[in-house]
Amino acid sequence: MVAVFVATATALGVGLFFESSVSWNSSNVVVAQEQIETSHLAEANGCHVFTPLGLPSYENCWFTEGAEITIYMVGDSNAEQFSEALVDAGETLDRPVSITTASACPFLIDFATNSRCDTYIQNTLKWIGSQKPASVVIAMSGGYGQGSQIDLSNYTTSLDKTIEALQALGHGVSVVQAIPNIDHPTGFGTQWTAGSCPMFQVVREGCGVTIRLEQATINQGEVWAATELVPEKSVSRLIQVTESLCPDQICETFMNNIWSYRDSNHITAVQSSTLAPIFAQALK
Repeated sequence: MVAVFVATATALGVGLFFESSVSWNSSNVVVAQEQIETSHLAEANGCHVFTPLGLPSYENCWFTEGAEITIYMVGDSNAEQFSEALVDAGETLDRPVSITTASACPFLIDFATNSRCDTYIQNTLKWIGSQKPASVVIAMSGGYGQGSQIDLSNYTTSLDKTIEALQALGHGVSVVQAIPNIDHPTGFGTQWTAGSCPMFQVVREGCGVTIRLEQATINQGEVWAATELVPEKSVSRLIQVTESLCPDQICETFMNNIWSYRDSNHITAVQSSTLAPIFAQALK
């Protein structure tokens, strides 16, 4: 009996809450399951699979209609996470929105992480070049520029080259600053994810973790600064979401009954929706 009790208690303690349909009669668990399991629009529509613009399968990746200039979003999963923000902004601005992204594939010329990534970038650029002038929004993880000064230089050079190429095709360009990463290692040596939260903690308090914006700046400041400089000299726009994600200089994964992050460097769909006014202001 003792062994059974210990095993059961352990299962309840470390069970991943979103892998279960059981809510344990807890509103906190219900909220967590709904907000963390909800896929972003681009992923739900099959637009996060290295699909270059212009392919027949890309038809599902037009999210809004409108009479004004089209908005295209490209990049990796850090672009895909802004699906809701951009679609809502497009509706506000009466602008068609299309999104196609590729995992671990920064939309940077001469920076492809693999052959599939290179094909996605080159074919997308080719197709965009055949279209009427539009707005192209680029978003990606800032991690590609971290590690060394060489990495940072390569990232900056490629971003500059990509913006120039898109502008030469007649398009306006906006770059989304990488979100603050939640640098909060778990007891297992991995970074925090909502899925690693113990069930009992979700039931009790939500399992949120925090990081001061000051610490995030120490970790990511060089990439942020470099990203800010590129749009300045290329006459493109920078979309900043840090203040919304880190009110009062604190970045939280769970606040006001909203799961803002699903893991250390990706936000949830519900959090993305709250950023729509920022995108609308930047793209109007």
